[in-house]
Amino acid sequence: MSATEIISLVSAIFTGVSVACVIYGARNVHLARLQFKQDHERSRREQAIRLFTVWNQCMSAETIAVRNLAESLEFNEIKQIIDSEPYVSITYSGKIGRYLRGIFGDDWLKKKGLEEEESKAKDMKPVDLEYSEVIKIRWLLVRLLNHLETICSAWHYKVAHEEMILEQFLYLVAPEKGHELLKKARDAGGGKHTWPNIERFHNKIVESSKATEAKKALGEDD
Repeated sequence: MSATEIISLVSAIFTGVSVACVIYGARNVHLARLQFKQDHERSRREQAIRLFTVWNQCMSAETIAVRNLAESLEFNEIKQIIDSEPYVSITYSGKIGRYLRGIFGDDWLKKKGLEEEESKAKDMKPVDLEYSEVIKIRWLLVRLLNHLETICSAWHYKVAHEEMILEQFLYLVAPEKGHELLKKARDAGGGKHTWPNIERFHNKIVESSKATEAKKALGEDD
């Protein structure tokens, strides 16, 4: 074998090895990127589950009652509570009585001389809440809103898995039932300037619901 042939053979081997190295390196980069993406998605799902856990721990008879109360009161009544007015007068009904009972207990309801049954409560005069009662309702409301803002922030900034968050908290937005992520309380406390990501989350669900209804109306829904 001549020197020229040897040089050509060495060059061919070198080229082959170089190509193999490039292919091997590219494959490793692809696998690394794929692994990173999978790890990132798993991390976002885990974060969503952690948020679900925190939310469930936040839920209690008091929390559920204050959410229902806030969605049932008039805006001016909620505004006075959010503003920590020393005395707040609210329109009473059996439904409101059930929510107040969930917050303050049976003894409080009896002490106030209030009836919980709708049939007996419908003609009752407004009930006055004292400062300590106003503060407790406000504290429960603001704490609930802050928890929601944390979750919605994780959703908005994609820290947690967006679809999982949407699926889990979809039940909180049902305008026909008066469920709008405590809209009256949010508006009373500064709205999108105070809890911006709750506002975004609420709007996203409302827009998605409208789009779904439009598709149904056009017969495009599967």
